[in-house]
Order: sequence, then structure tokens, then C-alpha cells
Amino acid sequence: MQSSKAPVLSQDGTRQPLNSTDHGVLVQRLSDAMETRRKICIIGASGKLGQYLIQHALDRGYEVVGVCREQSVSKLAHFGSRVRIVPGSNDDPRVIQEAVAGCDAVLTVLVPYGMRQYASGTVQAVLTHAPAGAHLIFSCGWHITRDGQDVYSLKLRAIVKVFGFLGRLTRFGDLNDQVEACRQIFASSTRWTVVRGSDLEEGESQGLPVWSQHVGDAVLASNLTRRTDFALFMIEAIENNALVQQAPAIVGCLSPSAHAHATTWLST
Repeated sequence: MQSSKAPVLSQDGTRQPLNSTDHGVLVQRLSDAMETRRKICIIGASGKLGQYLIQHALDRGYEVVGVCREQSVSKLAHFGSRVRIVPGSNDDPRVIQEAVAGCDAVLTVLVPYGMRQYASGTVQAVLTHAPAGAHLIFSCGWHITRDGQDVYSLKLRAIVKVFGFLGRLTRFGDLNDQVEACRQIFASSTRWTVVRGSDLEEGESQGLPVWSQHVGDAVLASNLTRRTDFALFMIEAIENNALVQQAPAIVGCLSPSAHAHATTWLST
């Protein structure tokens, strides 16, 4: 029985019939492509930032594993079978060990939730169980400093102080725990990147944010980034070796300060 003659493009761009031998080669090439498809894990997948991370990752062809609390799994139903969900707490070492197995990158929405060292527990689990050589990318706010050379406005310092106090008072979260979590990251010899975000807003993507090594740089003065673009920066950072063991502070690329001042763009 003869094979069907569905047309395909040859290497020179002309249309050629597809015979059984060609089909075998095509299947093999597709198989090879699937074998080399990069796999990433997103921890904190059910939140707003986490869902943007998933969508950007899927758009770029990554195989995605997501971690979120069992009660939040339904928030990810619209992704269907395109994402494998591992339900459980972000700071549970057994959950993280299962989720990150075989991953080329692990992206963590670092949340200082509650009063039981949730953020630092999450970081410890990721640092312990992520595969050797995986790029570990964490999100946090501008209040995190790596080398003490960041310059904060009085307004930002006041906001951090008030939110830190209210978080501890209500036992909702502990900013000091996020500081400790980042201290662990900075001390690690792994391939880490800590992306420090400005104030966030919803809206359509404006493009890849711009960044500086230190808060206080004039390019960051607008202090506003679209949440989807924060996620975009984290996804783009996966393949960017220049950001390994760096803590870029970002701002929206269409913000007034980004337009007014020269800056370093994330190269891909």
C-alpha cells in the first residue's frame, strides 16, 4: 500500500512529497526535539505572578511543572494538561524534591508567608534538591539588598517598615524571613539569580523590563513594573548566563525613568 503524499517543505524551501522514508526521518527529528525540550519548575505557581510565569514558559516551549498548595490547584485548571501540578507546601522538602527532579531551571515566587520561616524553608528545600547546574531564579522586592550599596528613599523605607510591622502583628508574613532566605541564596555557590521587583501593576505587557545592579539608580526612579513583565524577565533570565549570581533590580521599560536614562538591557 502506498503512503500518502502530504506536501512538506524541503531544506531549500520547495514543497516535496512525503514518502514513508521521509516520515520516519520526520518522526525521529520530532522525537529528538522532544528529548531536548527544556524542563522548568515554577514554585508558587497559583498566584498572579506564578500564572504569568507559566504562560510565558509555555509560550516559549518549556515543559512546566508547577508547585502550589492543594487548595489552590483549581486556579491552574485553565492550563489543563499542559502543566504538571505537584500539590503541597512550597517549603515541604519532599514536595520540592519531586517537583524539581530533572529540571533545567527552578523559578520560585519567594513569599514571606506566615511566621514559620516559610520563605527560608522554601529556599533551603530548593537549594538542597534542585539538580546540579540548574538555574535557580527567585523573585523578591527592592527591599532585599545583596551588598548594602542600594540607596532607598525615605518613602520606600517607611513602607517597608510599616508593612513589616503589620505583617508580624497580624502574623500574615515576616519580611525578615525573606531577608534571611535571600542571605542563604547569596551565600550559595549554585547558579542563582534574585530578581528584585519594583511596585507592580496589572496590564498588557510593555516588553522586557530594564534593570540595574542597585536600587537608587536613576533608571529605576519610576518604581513601577507590569506584573506580566516581571514574570517575563524571570523567564528570559533562564538562558542568560550574565545574570547568574546577580540580583537585578527591575523597572518597566516604558516607564519615564527608563526612557530618560541609559541602562543595561537583558540580552538574550
